[in-house]
Amino acid sequence: MAKKAKEKLVWLECSVCQNKNYTTFNSLKKEKKLELNKFCMHCRKHTPHKQAK
Repeated sequence: MAKKAKEKLVWLECSVCQNKNYTTFNSLKKEKKLELNKFCMHCRKHTPHKQAK
């Protein structure tokens, strides 16, 4: 997968169990952290996933 010039690879971390489950690209221009509702394999339900440090 080709990466665009002004994006970086970030991990998405489950807000319930704190496991890092997904990777995605985030723009360097955005100041606020990415938050998506994803399926957590450890909790076995849909939970909010936030961008990890």
